[in-house]
Amino acid sequence: MERVLWYIADCPPLTQIDVLPKQFDTPMFWTEEELRELKGTEVVSRIGKLKSEEQYNQIILPLLAANPQLFEIAKCGLDAFHRMGSLVLAYSFGKTDAPNEENEDEEESAKVDLAMVPLADMLNANPQLNNVLKHAGCFTNSKARLFQARAGWEMRTIRPIAKDEQIYNTYGNLPNADLLRRYGYVIPGSRDDLVEITAEMIIEVVSVLGQDEVSQRVDVLDEEDLFEEYKQVEGDIDDRAYEIPFSGKISDELLVFCLSMMVNTLDGTSIPKVKRTAELRDAVLNVLAKRMTEYDTTIEQDEKLLESNLGLRHRMAVEVRVGEKRILKKARERLDAWVIGPPAKRVKTTR
Repeated sequence: MERVLWYIADCPPLTQIDVLPKQFDTPMFWTEEELRELKGTEVVSRIGKLKSEEQYNQIILPLLAANPQLFEIAKCGLDAFHRMGSLVLAYSFGKTDAPNEENEDEEESAKVDLAMVPLADMLNANPQLNNVLKHAGCFTNSKARLFQARAGWEMRTIRPIAKDEQIYNTYGNLPNADLLRRYGYVIPGSRDDLVEITAEMIIEVVSVLGQDEVSQRVDVLDEEDLFEEYKQVEGDIDDRAYEIPFSGKISDELLVFCLSMMVNTLDGTSIPKVKRTAELRDAVLNVLAKRMTEYDTTIEQDEKLLESNLGLRHRMAVEVRVGEKRILKKARERLDAWVIGPPAKRVKTTR
């Protein structure tokens, strides 16, 4: 049975604004020394600080200069801009209009309405402990359980909650790298953690092909949808990567990509199939070893650090990187456990 936790209506805007944080622990606000603790993780390249500062200088500053009667320049500096951007990223709820299924262009550009509902953020968020309702058509913060009702907003439970039991929202099944970057917190030992292995790294480790040949093979694999694509926040090129989830299971797509960079020739009719060979196992092990070298510490060193008295930001950084390293370790153990079949026997032919 659904139960309304609270109802928000006619709340003066300044009352809501007053509950918003003045400081953040997201990496956008970390010092260079603090950011070094994130070396090797998925966080650093996606903070987007340089892009944010570029937007401020190119868009916001001219607007402020053109309207001095509306803005106090001293209160509208870069730090204030970063804070406002972080508030929207961490505290806004978005609702996407239902697109026209018959129009693919319209589906891709479906309108997203944003709403700031600060009181909805009174709950802590944890996807493993979530006990409030997901509702279709709601305003959501990723997968937060807030939706419009009557003249305000409601939060609803999805199961009985005992007296004095904490109520948990959820922002979705995000890895710690994303939780830290967007919201400024982590979940120790999160089962939603993952590691990305870029195609660039795979090529560097397993291939001796020239750039033109690599590009041609990537085009072939593009047509077969054999890897995910993501856009680097601070770069202007699309990069390709494979995710290894918490279980350490390596996808067939990653294995096919490795093989495709190792075979003598490749076209749309000769994409290799995955066979557990010593050559493929060793190639992927080398890729994992290369990925592990991007960190400055070992799993053992990080686990020892977590037993000590660390500052909040240092502890969160260690949680992110050790979570990723544990996944790489599991992936390596899975490869080590491969049962390698005997090499195929050559069949004699008569002339």
